[in-house]
Amino acid sequence: VDGGEVVLGPDGKPTGMLSEKANNYALERLPSDTLTCMQEKIQRAIAVYNNLGFTTILEGGLGIYGDQSDAVKIFCMLDKKNELNARLWLQATSRHIDQWLKFGLFGGAGSSHLQFGGFKTFVDGSIQGYTGAMKQGYFDRPQEHGKLVADPEEFAASVLRYHSAGVPVAVHCNGDKAVEIAVQAFEAAQKACPRPEL
Repeated sequence: VDGGEVVLGPDGKPTGMLSEKANNYALERLPSDTLTCMQEKIQRAIAVYNNLGFTTILEGGLGIYGDQSDAVKIFCMLDKKNELNARLWLQATSRHIDQWLKFGLFGGAGSSHLQFGGFKTFVDGSIQGYTGAMKQGYFDRPQEHGKLVADPEEFAASVLRYHSAGVPVAVHCNGDKAVEIAVQAFEAAQKACPRPEL
């Protein structure tokens, strides 16, 4: 799977371990919850956060695991009924951001409890999974350098595109190689379209 891996055992058969985009690929194929079930899960999750003292929640990337339009509908419905018991800041992948741009949901749309926050994208995986893109090998696995889950040029183009449209951009990057790619993309975007507020 491009940008991910189905881990194989010594016998050449899948071990059940999926990394990065291979995991996303599998999750996208699971059956969807009903709207009622999804709403109950969202409300239970918010209640757990409330019980722990949290009043604001950052959604880390709608669309990572497939089309999550139903979740957005539920957030909007709960907000309209004043039943969204937390402030939500929604980030989404390009799957949803393009729709949000089309409908003008940035720059003041939403409410005091629901904001359409920005574009979420990924450059690499995680340090603990040895998939964070590193310039040098990992200390305990020197042969492993992690992996990029995005082409650097395509990544830079997407940062420029959304940055130029006034959309905040959040980037998942762990390894030093990935961080450097992200910083260079932001520098290029700011140079091409200065937006100090972003």
